[in-house]
Amino acid sequence: MGGGGGLLPNLLGRAVGGLLNAAVSQLGAQLDAAAKEQAGVYEEAAARLQGSAKLRSRLGAVTVGPLISQASSGSSINGVVTKQIMLVMPVYGSGGGAGTAQVSVVEGPQQRGGGGGSGRTMQITVRTSDGGVIAVDDGPAGGGGGGSGGRGNVIDVEFREVDSNKK
Repeated sequence: MGGGGGLLPNLLGRAVGGLLNAAVSQLGAQLDAAAKEQAGVYEEAAARLQGSAKLRSRLGAVTVGPLISQASSGSSINGVVTKQIMLVMPVYGSGGGAGTAQVSVVEGPQQRGGGGGSGRTMQITVRTSDGGVIAVDDGPAGGGGGGSGGRGNVIDVEFREVDSNKK
């Protein structure tokens, strides 16, 4: 008997192939967007690590190495979208010390205090090779558009004037 597949299998094959092609191209676009977002988070975290007064006082001038680990996730529950990015990278100090920085970024409406819209938080913790833990909180997250630079954090400052020339 003849081998040709007939009209129905050919149409079915084309329909399934078209659906798979669309799904694969959409997945590729999502992976590309996630990679760009992670690269932006890496750049911001590296700048904050290098500019951290706490880290500089402990390690000296800071150099940030390439990523050791990266992960991202997202969820949409009842239309509320939340994204999370986690990065791990080495840090090296000019004084010979080193450590590992863990960066956690969460974006979503629950990250904004009270107002509507989406907010963003970035937490960076460095574990030094001598066992110390440093929370890098020297600057606001979201240096590039749409971040939460004015989150309303309270900074407690005490000012004392010291004049060594008084007699």
